[in-house]
Amino acid sequence: MRIKKLLMMMVVMVAVMASVSCYAKITEADLNIGGIYYGQPAADVIKKLGEPVRRQVTPPAGSAPVFKYGNAEILVKYNDYHPAVWGAYVLSGDGVYTAAGIGIGSSYDAVIKAYGPADFDSVLTHSNLKRYSVQYKIPNIKPNMVATLSFGISPDKKVIGMGFDEYDSTY
Repeated sequence: MRIKKLLMMMVVMVAVMASVSCYAKITEADLNIGGIYYGQPAADVIKKLGEPVRRQVTPPAGSAPVFKYGNAEILVKYNDYHPAVWGAYVLSGDGVYTAAGIGIGSSYDAVIKAYGPADFDSVLTHSNLKRYSVQYKIPNIKPNMVATLSFGISPDKKVIGMGFDEYDSTY
């Protein structure tokens, strides 16, 4: 009976280790775009970047503020009910980088070198426009929540968009 119990524990441990290792090795510290980071108080974002220049619709959450950052625009997700940053996306421009130094115009190879093999690496086709999506995940960043670090990649393998977000993993 004791050996059976020990073997069962070993099987469970191997399964847990396999499920954990199926995600790329990024951490919460990697959820950082231009110094806007996951969990940052919204007041700190406004102090750093000033008042938003506009709001943009972000289904299903309503709308989110867009800030100027040099010649770039960054959409930052937070609201009165959740006054800490849970997402940020570079909408346009350049000069904004991740904590690992990846920015608009960086190569696909630089992304892979900085973050390792992606959890999701796929070709997306929309209206005959082919682009690539590279995504890294942090499971259970909060109970039932997954955080992602994502990069849009052009057909010539350059970063054309990037951001981080969280979503409910129960859906």
